Amino acid sequence: MSKYTCFLYSEGGRDYKFLTNLFKVDQIKYHCRKWKITHDHASGCDPEVILTQCSKSISGVPYDLIICVIDRDCYVNRFHVKQMERKIKELETKFSGIKIIWQIENAEDEYRKVLDPIKGSKSKLLKQAIKNIDHFIRSDIWKKINKCILEKEKELDNS
Repeated sequence: MSKYTCFLYSEGGRDYKFLTNLFKVDQIKYHCRKWKITHDHASGCDPEVILTQCSKSISGVPYDLIICVIDRDCYVNRFHVKQMERKIKELETKFSGIKIIWQIENAEDEYRKVLDPIKGSKSKLLKQAIKNIDHFIRSDIWKKINKCILEKEKELDNS
């Protein structure tokens, strides 16, 4: 029985498919048993645009937690490290109601970290990630999402 609501927004269609499958894993379902999680996605573009789209998607809906998973690759390629960190901080301040989870550079890098070095197209990597979705239970991306969920759950349970 769901007690709390979470809106999980991702950068693109592949991220959306991956996260949807991740939340079907039994151990992850167990960790999220108090949550009704709604998924949606943008069309992969600038992080500020993605966060703006996320904000528009949730307008008028009182979610307990809003998480947006975004790739850092667009900033890594455009800015020096200090500029990138400043830009990320600006976005986290501007969109303070949204928990932003920054991926290493992009989703495929997250998949490679868990699945060993796999070569191939983005769609091949996604297929391998979904096929081996159970491997992601201890992945950094899941730990980051789970941390947001657990912290918010604790806060809501105590209120």
